[in-house]
This record gives sequence, structure tokens and C-alpha cells, in this order.
Amino acid sequence: SLAIAEQRDLLRSILILAALFVPQVQAIELKTAAQDSPPKYQQGNIAVEGIAVDIIEAIKKADPELKIDGYQKFIPFKRLQRDLEAGQLDVFFGLKRTAARDDKYTFIEEPIYRLNYSIGVRRDDRLLITSMEDLNRLAAENEVGTVRGAATRQFLLDNYEGQFVDTLPTPVHLVKVLQSGRIRFAFYHDMGLKNAIQSQNLESSLTVLPVSFSSYGHHIAFNRNVPQSTINRVEIALEKIRSDGTLTAIHRKYGLLTD
Repeated sequence: SLAIAEQRDLLRSILILAALFVPQVQAIELKTAAQDSPPKYQQGNIAVEGIAVDIIEAIKKADPELKIDGYQKFIPFKRLQRDLEAGQLDVFFGLKRTAARDDKYTFIEEPIYRLNYSIGVRRDDRLLITSMEDLNRLAAENEVGTVRGAATRQFLLDNYEGQFVDTLPTPVHLVKVLQSGRIRFAFYHDMGLKNAIQSQNLESSLTVLPVSFSSYGHHIAFNRNVPQSTINRVEIALEKIRSDGTLTAIHRKYGLLTD
């Protein structure tokens, strides 16, 4: 609503003013970790990279006294969540906010990026799809695929009227099956689809349609014992990179829809 948007803009203004006029002199050390979930975190040629890493490093540049370490080490996601809740980790960058997680962690309200459930198609497929209704009209004669264990599976169960393949272990497998013609549509979030297509050099044959069936944010989540003053400090740095365009540039680098 307009009132909520105005409150959000007011909060941003306050945080920006705080960043400009309040000296940040005390170093703060925060321990984090990486999740093996390309391109949020992924192994590069030399080090772990990805959208979350880019955002962490931009935040550290905005406030050099924020010492955020550990994002070069992969931890299984279930263990990572347990460690964050138990205090072995202080913060994680890139967690979907849910009611259950609100009971375990402290979140910064504004997400660091948003993901959209979308579909990958072969470039020679000329269909225009702008809604789930369009997809359902094609359900009888076309198969949809998604990644095994992904949240997109439940979304399809709740919203898609046809059959779908949910046995594909990774987004890379998903786009390869799409290219082979065994499915007509690859249903997953836009960032994961684009990264898988790019990693397999399939841009000439596959594309991701600019449609959002559902959108959700990935947030910065803290252990409950992290002081609010520390969370505020990270939020101020986040607002700096949001205001100066750095965050938008990172979003575009990974092919995310921007406002």
C-alpha cells in the first residue's frame, strides 16, 4: 500500500542520513558461510563467487569496518540453517523469509534481491505466455519440468493443471532436458534458469521468458543474539549500495528483473 511504501522510504532516508552523519569507527566481525546453490554461491576458477558474494563484498566496501568472513566455505544448507540458529554463524546472505524462519532468525526487512518463478523455452518455440492461465491452456499436450526437491514443485502442484517432471536433480539437468525436447517448458526461478543456460553455453538455443508467476525475496538473516546495533550497521551499508546503484548493477549482472 501507499502508506507502507511511504514508511519504507522514510526508513531508507533515516538510514542514509545515519550513514552520512554518524561516524562508523568500531569494527564488527560477523561469521557467515556459503550455500552450494549457483548462482547465489558457486565455485569459480579461484574462489567462491555469485550474487550473494558480490553483495557481501559491496557491503564491506560501503563500510570497511564490517568484517564479514566465511563465505568462501560451503556448508550443507540444513547444517547452515542449524548453525545460524545456534549461533555458530552470525549472519547469512540470501535466505527466503517464512513464518517459521521468523521464529528462528532476525531478518532485514528489504530483500537483497528478488527471484521470479519463470519458464525456460527453446528459442524456436514462438508461444507467448504471460500467466499461469496461459500455461494451463497448454497443459494437456505439453510437459513441464522442474528441479527435484525445489519449492517450484509445490507451486506446480498447487497451480498447474497438467503433468510435470520433477525428477531432475539440478537446474543444469533441467535445461539439458529442455534442449533435448523431452519437455517443452522448464519451470524454475529466473536466476537459476539463466545461470544454467549460460553455464552450458545454450544461449543460442534456449531463453527465459520475461514472465513472473510468483515473486519472493532473498534476505539477510541474523542469529537472534546479534545486537540490533550490528544489524542496523549492516542495513545502513545495504542502503548505501541500494541508493548509489551498486545493488541494481549486481541484479542486472545476474539477469534479474529490476524495478
